[in-house]
Amino acid sequence: MTALFDLAFALASYDPLTSTAVVDIVASAESSQRIVSADIGFRWDEREMTLISFTDERTTIPFLLVGIPQMPWDFYGLNEADPPADGNGWVMWLSPLNGIPVIEEKAIVGSLVFTVHAEKTTLSFIDRVRVDYPFRTVVYGTDTPGLDITGELSSLVIRRDRDAR
Repeated sequence: MTALFDLAFALASYDPLTSTAVVDIVASAESSQRIVSADIGFRWDEREMTLISFTDERTTIPFLLVGIPQMPWDFYGLNEADPPADGNGWVMWLSPLNGIPVIEEKAIVGSLVFTVHAEKTTLSFIDRVRVDYPFRTVVYGTDTPGLDITGELSSLVIRRDRDAR
């Protein structure tokens, strides 16, 4: 049986002086698994947080491309600005052409940087296609083209009073 890839948001750091949160996108599987590509949709309340940027500085797996695609590559229309500002966005991750990485336990796909305005807010994955989201988060892997190996998608609640370090 093919191992499924779980995705989770993990708070890497929070600066109480600037209200800046760095949130890692973490992929994990119960056993070794190849990852070919991932379309990672995410949503937040734009009144409670502002997306500042995406960064690959903390990424722990090799990639050909990782980032927030803009038109004409944003064929879902989720990334209306750079960075997205309307409460939903999409990160694309593609494996290198010279070898598909194997994830043993956990890997950081990339990081989102937000300014937090509310005392408590939630960041979640877009997990199913809806009329207002023609998209869902999906991870493709193994040597079988197009094999969906998406597992559990875990949201993150950020609390400014608790997460300040």
